[in-house]
Amino acid sequence: MLYFLIRRLFDSVITIFFVITATFFMIKLSPGNPFAGEKVSQETIKSLERLYNVDKNIFLQYIDYLRNLIFHLDFGISFKNMGVKVNDMIFPPDSDSGFWLSIKFGFVVLVVVVILGVLLGIISALNENGKIDKILTFFSVVGIAVPPVVIAPVLVLIFSVYLRIFPPIGWEYDFSHLFLPVVALSLPNICFLAQIQRNSLINVMNSRFILTARANGLSKNYILMKHALKPSLIPVISYLGPTAAGIISGSVVIERIFVFPGIGTLTVASALGRDYSTILALVIVYSCVLIFCNTIVDILYTYISPQVKLN
Repeated sequence: MLYFLIRRLFDSVITIFFVITATFFMIKLSPGNPFAGEKVSQETIKSLERLYNVDKNIFLQYIDYLRNLIFHLDFGISFKNMGVKVNDMIFPPDSDSGFWLSIKFGFVVLVVVVILGVLLGIISALNENGKIDKILTFFSVVGIAVPPVVIAPVLVLIFSVYLRIFPPIGWEYDFSHLFLPVVALSLPNICFLAQIQRNSLINVMNSRFILTARANGLSKNYILMKHALKPSLIPVISYLGPTAAGIISGSVVIERIFVFPGIGTLTVASALGRDYSTILALVIVYSCVLIFCNTIVDILYTYISPQVKLN
C-alpha cells in the first residue's frame, strides 16, 4: 500500500505538471488581450501588462508561475478583479461560496447518487425481465437521455412557479434549497449507475460460483449479501471515480441555473471574462480532485476484490 501511494503521488505530480504546462501555454498563446477594450489606452494596457508580469518572455512567465505555485501555493492575481488573489476566489474564507460550496453540494449529490443508484440497480437485477425491471429500465433510459440543463428548468417550473414548494434560486444548506438542484444533477447519474449495477449484478448472479452456492441450498438473500454484491460493485466504483470528481468540482449548468456561487459559476465567469489566471487555477484544482477520486477508487478495489493488487 505504501509503495502504491508513493508511486501514485509521483505519477500525480508528473500529470499535474503536464496539465499546468499545457494549459499555461494554450492560454498564453490564445489570441486576444484580456486588458484590451474600446476605452483602454495603450499606455494603460502596457502598465497592466507590467503589473501582471505578462510583458516578459512567455518562458520567463512560465518559470515565475511555477515558482510561485510550488513554493507559495500562489495562483496569482485575477485579471478581471484588480488586486484580488485567485486563491481567495477559489478558496474564500466564507464556507458558503467557491470550492467549499461545491464540495458540500457535491457531497450531498454523491451520497444520493450512490444510495439510490445501487439500490435501484439491485431491485432491477433481482426482478430481471419482470415488470419492475422493465419499468425501472424504461425510466433509467429516459433519465439518462435527458440532461440536467433540461431537467433543472422543468423542476423549477413545476415546483417553484406552479406549486411554489421550493425556492427557484439561492444557496442555503437546507432541504428546501437543496432539493431541486440535487434532483436535477443526481437524476441522470442515478439512472446511469442503476443500469451499471443491474447489468453487473446479473452477470455475477449467473456466474459459476453463484450457481454452485445455489446448488448447495443457500438462500437467494444470503447469496446476494455474502457472495454477489461485493464483486458487482467493481464497475460501479469505476464509474464513480470521474463522476465524483465532476460532481464535487461543481456543475456549471446547475450552479448557473440556481445561482450558486460555487466554482462552476466561477469557471463560466472566468472563461467569459478571459480571466486567464483563474482559468488556469481551476484546471489545476479540477485535476487534483480527479486524481484524488481515482486514487480512492483504486484503494477501494482492494477491499471489494481481494484479487486486485496495488502494485
